Amino acid sequence: MQVTSTSFGATLENRLPFLQRVEDSLRGKTPVIYADVSEAGTRITTPLSLQHVGMQIVESAKCDWTAAAGLRNTVIPYLTELIEFWEAVFERHQQAASIFAAARRKAYCLLLRSFSGVTHPIEVPGARVVMYVNDPELDANLAATLMTKAEWLNPVTCMHTDDMQLLARLGPAMPAFRVRTLNWQTILSDAIASSGSIIFYLSGRSAGVDFEIDRIRELGLDSRTVVVYRGDTVPVFAASGRYADVLPVSRFLTGVRGKTGPGVLTKSAERLLRDLAVAATTRAAPSQRLQTMPCEIVDSGEHVSLNDSDARQSYFVTSSNAAAFVSYVNEFPDSLMRWNAISQQIRLNGIQPDIDDFNALYTSLRMTFVSAACLGFTSSVACAIGLLAKVASMVKHSRAENRERVDLYMSILDIALRFDALTEGHAWADKIEAFRESILEDPFV
Repeated sequence: MQVTSTSFGATLENRLPFLQRVEDSLRGKTPVIYADVSEAGTRITTPLSLQHVGMQIVESAKCDWTAAAGLRNTVIPYLTELIEFWEAVFERHQQAASIFAAARRKAYCLLLRSFSGVTHPIEVPGARVVMYVNDPELDANLAATLMTKAEWLNPVTCMHTDDMQLLARLGPAMPAFRVRTLNWQTILSDAIASSGSIIFYLSGRSAGVDFEIDRIRELGLDSRTVVVYRGDTVPVFAASGRYADVLPVSRFLTGVRGKTGPGVLTKSAERLLRDLAVAATTRAAPSQRLQTMPCEIVDSGEHVSLNDSDARQSYFVTSSNAAAFVSYVNEFPDSLMRWNAISQQIRLNGIQPDIDDFNALYTSLRMTFVSAACLGFTSSVACAIGLLAKVASMVKHSRAENRERVDLYMSILDIALRFDALTEGHAWADKIEAFRESILEDPFV
């Protein structure tokens, strides 16, 4: 469909109040469009933070939801992987927010790291692969080592969605807060300011690392900071000796060479961190925004000329998410209107939808699911999954297949509820349960 800026603007204005009511990521925010939506096209690109589960999103949408085999072999396994990834991100973010909220009673240790060292991305045409060297120096393994001391160290870090801890989800992962490109400096500055101690794990310099170095220096927190570096050369900025310690990772962890998986802190490193934790009795109170920042699994983009207040009240539509946003604004309300019309005909007149109306609704819901998922719109994903299960259940096969499909749809609705549980408003919980009752009461099962 050709979308003009004028026609889309009118559609968005008309539908925005509803979308703001049901979607956390849009509530209280005004869409700010920095893309030519007339050229948004129909190809929706999976954002970087979701490329690990991009196949699960696409294949779930493409699969036949009306057949037991498709539900059993594709939809449920892939939706399960999707919600588990979503829940891991939200859980770690909430754990970080709880640590910040309790910081006046229990100091935390902020792990800063070079994001360039989290993984080794390999870019190939049409795909992206991430590679990890599973030795104790791996970013995720260092975090796992620190988590063995969590009771007294109380560590927290900034989330990177390539983090192997997030992808593998083995053992306790370090609490990690999710930030947007737009506000990361503000949030990191707050986290540095209220930290009890800091571990700076470096594998290279970058603009982000330089910003964090400057903030530590400006706030006078050098003496609370331990610099741990990879490689043989001491970072130039750390040579002044103002820090609590500056040491290579080989002196921070024991048995680094030839080992796989997490390492063990050296006795001197553990003693140093314990001393810093004990001494961390005076610190700035964590900012309110640090304690209440929302978890946005997808970064909506940035516009550097806006101040922090404008940024918090804006949802940015850029070239990277314009196609998904246009599709979402068009398809989500359309699918609900189509469903309302069909369900009303069934309820009042007992008339089943004709094949064209059914296919239009089925297609619209699939597009809603893909676009909402690629935007990180958790509430809308919950609705799309729930309604897709109900609509697909209307197609009937043999009695044996229908009975199996009912059980499978129940599992899908459970997943929809898990997505809804991650939202603030829980806008779809009652509807999802109504879909469940409707499927179970279907006389054609």
